[in-house]
Amino acid sequence: MKQAIVIALFGLFMSCQTVKVKNNTYRTTESTVELGAIGESNSFLKLSNDFEILSYPKLSDKIKVHVEVLPFTKKVSKLYKNKAKYNQKQTKIAYSDSLPVKPEVVRIEIVDVVSLIKEINAEQNKNSVAFIDKSKRTSIINDVLITLPSSDIEKIRQADAYYLVQNGTSKYGIALYKEGKKITTLDVQTSSILGYQVAKFCWTEDSRGKWKIGDIIKEGSSCKGDTYRKIKPKKEKSLYKM
Repeated sequence: MKQAIVIALFGLFMSCQTVKVKNNTYRTTESTVELGAIGESNSFLKLSNDFEILSYPKLSDKIKVHVEVLPFTKKVSKLYKNKAKYNQKQTKIAYSDSLPVKPEVVRIEIVDVVSLIKEINAEQNKNSVAFIDKSKRTSIINDVLITLPSSDIEKIRQADAYYLVQNGTSKYGIALYKEGKKITTLDVQTSSILGYQVAKFCWTEDSRGKWKIGDIIKEGSSCKGDTYRKIKPKKEKSLYKM
């Protein structure tokens, strides 16, 4: 009986820490998070989420992202209310089942992993690579649920391509394009992020024996091919083989 109660309470607590949208599970946190930020994920028995940002990789080029507008659900509405307690600047949204037109939430996911890896491995981001090497918990925020003003959502609908771009010295924006021409750049405020997903890094060794980021994978996935979760120590040459 006690075990059943513990399991039930565990499940209830977990439901308060995550939200599921279109079969994707997003973490929720009071911490400040931002798409593209590198940091450490901390979770005590997966009962609470915390993300400490360590680095914002400098982007010399734009990174393609997938953007979609989704309707609010009861779970998303509950999450929004919980976040609003800590984020007073959050976009004001009223939700009710009886509303003829439901509020909406925006999902933004980094999809051009190859270009992102190239940017992170660049000389200008050597400090970011050092952070990744230092901690096994280091990850990157690659997918977010975010609330935006209706005017910004309308601009998103008008665009046909979306990119993560440098917006200042250490922040990012989402550049909207239509038929190859930039329409505008949205300033994605961290206070409006409702939930997030993280991805992990895999290392690979180049022909010169230098280790660099070789892949970025979804959390829970395994590194493939000649990529590894951590840098392998160099093997010392045996005197007997020399």
